[in-house]
Formats: sequence, structure tokens, C-alpha cells
Amino acid sequence: MMHKLAIFGSGLALACSFTAATTSVASAASLGGAAEHSATVHLTKAPPSCVKSKKFTTDNGYRSYKVTNGCKTTKKVKVVFKRAYDSKCTAIKPKETRQFIPNVPIADWDRVEAC
Repeated sequence: MMHKLAIFGSGLALACSFTAATTSVASAASLGGAAEHSATVHLTKAPPSCVKSKKFTTDNGYRSYKVTNGCKTTKKVKVVFKRAYDSKCTAIKPKETRQFIPNVPIADWDRVEAC
């Protein structure tokens, strides 16, 4: 019985050392691999200067935007909120004003983008 226990014990020690070696190799590979991958960068485009946005708060507390197109042509904009869904890309005709109200009251203003 002692002989079987010694074999089991040495097998367990070998399995543990193999696991430790595998973990350190995997950690080194993940560190090396991180340097090879580039980060994804999302570029945003500001709307033209003739498109004006105004922040306002609705009667029930939603932080919202009014966007007015002062350009001579139709412009497309998207409103980005913090802690809420962004608006869809919306076409605004010349001299037209659109309101963008977020889907949740905890939303906050972020930015208006061309799209």
C-alpha cells in the first residue's frame, strides 16, 4: 500500500508541476500576443459648422438635444448619449430642427456626430 501511495504522490507532483509550467507559458504567450495586436480606434466626424446643437432638459428630467440644420443642403447627424442608446443616423433638412431624447432618464449628453 505504501508503494502505491508513493507512486500516486509523485504522479500528483508531476501533474502540478506540468500545470504550473503550462500556466506560465500561457501567461507569457498572452503578454507577447498583446503587443502584436493593435487597438480599435473609432473616429468620429463632427457635423459642419452650419449644424447647431443645443442641450436641454425635458420636463421629466431627460437630458436631450435640439439639432438645427442651418446649411443649404440636407445633413445627416447622429446623437451620442452617455449611459443610453445612440440615436440612429437622421437626415435633417435645411432650416429644420429635430429633438433627440434618450431612451432612459439616467442618460447624459455626450456629442453630436455627422454620419
